Amino acid sequence: MAEESQEDLDKFLSKIDDIHRIVQDLSSNDPNEVSKAMEQSDVLLKDTSKTGVDRTIINKSSSESTQQQMSPNAFMSALEKDAQERAENRRKNKILADELKTKGNEAFHQQLYDQAIDYYTQGLKIKKDYDILYTNRAQVYVKQGRYEDAINDCDWALKVTPTFIKAYIIKGKCLINLKEFDRAKEEFIQAEEIAIKKFESINTRRMIEECIQEVQRQRDKYQREESARIFLSNEDSSIPMNLTNTLKKLNIDKQSIIYYIGGIDLLCQIIKDETTRTAFRVNNGFNLFNSHSIITKSDNENLSESIFNLMIILCQDDDENTKQCLESKFFINYLTKNIYSSNAFQFLVEISLKNQSRLILMQKITPDKFIQYLMNIIDDKNSNRIYAAKLLSNLAIESKIKQYFNNKDELIKLITIL
Repeated sequence: MAEESQEDLDKFLSKIDDIHRIVQDLSSNDPNEVSKAMEQSDVLLKDTSKTGVDRTIINKSSSESTQQQMSPNAFMSALEKDAQERAENRRKNKILADELKTKGNEAFHQQLYDQAIDYYTQGLKIKKDYDILYTNRAQVYVKQGRYEDAINDCDWALKVTPTFIKAYIIKGKCLINLKEFDRAKEEFIQAEEIAIKKFESINTRRMIEECIQEVQRQRDKYQREESARIFLSNEDSSIPMNLTNTLKKLNIDKQSIIYYIGGIDLLCQIIKDETTRTAFRVNNGFNLFNSHSIITKSDNENLSESIFNLMIILCQDDDENTKQCLESKFFINYLTKNIYSSNAFQFLVEISLKNQSRLILMQKITPDKFIQYLMNIIDDKNSNRIYAAKLLSNLAIESKIKQYFNNKDELIKLITIL
């Protein structure tokens, strides 16, 4: 009998140790530890409710022993009540945290980034193990260029949910911005492995694969720009026709059109390899296409021809230059015209061969009007009809363009020309 009482007491004391450890973990600053402690407390309560207290042993003991045996019963009952209260508090806290998340999302979409951070932070004070709030706040930090803070939030999200793909993706992109390309690739590969194990959608896996490819693109871009900076630092400033001096002269306002045509043609001769193409970008050469008072607005056909000739050279095997050309003020203004030059067509044909460039171009045009313009050139047997047909052929992979060619006659006409 004494042995049984001692055994029961030992079990009770063991449970007290478990409870003490769980309570300590519940007050931890680590949301992962808090989450585990909650799960362990629920398991402990479930076990207690199933086994209860052996009242046959209690009834056979002395009054002192009965008092000792009743204490565990009362304590476990209090613990169960406490757990129920905590479960209710967790439910209420989740509701409050969701409300703050919604407010944070609204502030984020309005570009009120400090306000968004404040809402997400309030939500995390209420619910420390809310993984989505960590990644949402991380995205705001990214917008502010606070990449280390964003990475820290992603790490917390992954402590809560180790298979949270979004956290790996955001962290990887931050590491790219910090030029830590190997670490970035590791994050994306981990995301890919999780996506495969969880049977994520094809779109999710493609997105991750694109991120892995982006690491290499950004690594190449960084290495090229470092080489370009070395090239520019070694330029002989006494030579008037070098890249830096030519760009400076072209940025002088209120000169004749002939002056600018001559300067751009000179750039076409200076820019002849990967290093000089990158040096143009590093040396703010794209300001010519975005903020120059004459070049961005000129309707002069000869000037436009020279600019597109330069763009063709700049975009050879350079995705970043291509992107900047397509997003330049000069190019967007030029697209509104009804007549394209031969060099413009050649430029469009070459950039439309690449998926990324083609997607940017599709965002800049009105598909129906653009296709009709190209078809009119083809019908009129214009000198640029071959370029127009090739451009249509390259764009035909896009769904918006495919719809147009549901008409068999138009498709046959295009095939005949090609």
